[in-house]
Amino acid sequence: MELIECFLQFTVQKALEEAEVLFHKSSPPEKPFEFKYSSRDILLNLSKDPFFSSEPLNEDLKALSAYINYLLGVNFLETEETSQGEEYFKNALSGFSQLSEEKMSAFLNILQDIYNNLGFLLINREELEKGMGCLAKAEDLYLSLKDVEEFNCQDLKSYLQNRLKNNKTRFNPYWKMGISQAKTESFFTLTLFYLAQAYTKLGMKEKAAFYCGNTMKRQYENKEFQLKEWCINSISLAEFYQNNKNFAQAFYLLQAGDSLIPAGKRKKLKATFNMSFARLFQEFLKYMVTIISEEQKDFEGISNIVNKKHLIFETFPTKFVDLEVPKDPEGVTKIFRLSNTQYKKSLAFFVLDGYVTEHIEMSQEVSEMLKTLALLETDNPRKFALLEKRKDLLEPLQNQLNPKAYPAFCQKLLVELAEIYNEMFENRFHELFLKNDAKPKKNKVDAMNKYGFAAIGEYQKIEKMLLEQQKEQKDQPKEHYQSIINTRFNMAKAFNKIYAADKKEKVEMMKKSLDNYKFIVEFIKEALKTKGNLEWDFSEQLKICTEMVELIPAKIDKINKE
Repeated sequence: MELIECFLQFTVQKALEEAEVLFHKSSPPEKPFEFKYSSRDILLNLSKDPFFSSEPLNEDLKALSAYINYLLGVNFLETEETSQGEEYFKNALSGFSQLSEEKMSAFLNILQDIYNNLGFLLINREELEKGMGCLAKAEDLYLSLKDVEEFNCQDLKSYLQNRLKNNKTRFNPYWKMGISQAKTESFFTLTLFYLAQAYTKLGMKEKAAFYCGNTMKRQYENKEFQLKEWCINSISLAEFYQNNKNFAQAFYLLQAGDSLIPAGKRKKLKATFNMSFARLFQEFLKYMVTIISEEQKDFEGISNIVNKKHLIFETFPTKFVDLEVPKDPEGVTKIFRLSNTQYKKSLAFFVLDGYVTEHIEMSQEVSEMLKTLALLETDNPRKFALLEKRKDLLEPLQNQLNPKAYPAFCQKLLVELAEIYNEMFENRFHELFLKNDAKPKKNKVDAMNKYGFAAIGEYQKIEKMLLEQQKEQKDQPKEHYQSIINTRFNMAKAFNKIYAADKKEKVEMMKKSLDNYKFIVEFIKEALKTKGNLEWDFSEQLKICTEMVELIPAKIDKINKE
């Protein structure tokens, strides 16, 4: 027995100390796991010591063997060798299960960690049922430990720190690990984090959000978080509640994350929060425009959805604020201003020269918000003003972007600008020729025509881009052909509405309209010939365009005879 005690106190102690120091030592970038491999070698050699071959093993040696297997499991997991790590964790679990209850009690925190790690590995391998089983055991273990006071708690790290102060310190880490309240709580935070991942994979979004929120709450309360990671998680969780129309909960989470950023620091992270606030209010605006447009009257019920409270960080200075639910266009405009202010702040950081994706996406989101706002607008001039704002926002971006470098963005901008110019043209046409009986002034007609020609110009650019795509790849989906048809159809309608006082010019516009309708008829027939009538159905468009091809020549003849 004295020989075993000597082995435990000196040989094991020295080996575990060396392994611990090497495991946490920073390796060079070209060999990122160099010292972890050295630590592993020490543990493997220790596990092969003849003392572990003696029969029967006493409880101290059983505990030590299980503990070494645990350390090897952590080592293999850290070096991304997960299958080997899993085997060592299972071996450790088997070894600990053979201990008496008294001896086992010193390793309950380690058991938490083993169940966590096994759960994590199994879930990532899509063995969700087994993984959830391990995490359930970790959760049960926490519930039995959370009220236990510190018990003989000292680990290798604290031992090494103590020994620096006092060379006579003696400590057997393999069986006097003990229970630490700090570790109990820290490991349970990981349990919740892995459960959030598991429920996400299972598609149980509500439960995933619950566990994610509680993980964040514990991380904050225990000061166990990295600022950027916590903030990004608060944004992601806010997006979930935003999608559920629980806008106040989403706003609270964004405020919580935003409040952690030191003043004047982390400017990109701050701008990311500005973007998230902007998008939250944009979604709130869209939701309320739909509600008001559909003339829904249950504003109390809507308020309950918007302001539903799911998660509160009790120790956080941020307060949960109920959002005011607008009942009319004026109230919706207030939401627009909130969103627009946040977009401006974010765009000031995410400038076009350096952050093309973020800048273009946000600019298009502001345009979409203006478009949504216009749905409640009944005044024609104010509708036109909103269209003009969208044009002024997007047109400079189109002029600055290189189509070869950013083809997708350029195509989206072209489509949106074509739509805006076309709506401006239709708006002026309605104002001058449908709403007003008096003969319009020439300058107003010229201004209207300018928008019509601008729309036609954008549609021509779109068609050119689409046809180039078709040359590069002949096999295109139905949506590609539909886009070409829509583009030509809008050009045909615009030419037909362009106002010309001169008979010759009027006939010329009508002929251009006719040419576009003819193109569509032939284009559809060719597409159907290639793809087959059953696969692609353009019958409605074909019918309309065929009728126009028959009607326009008669109109041209009538004009010529006048």
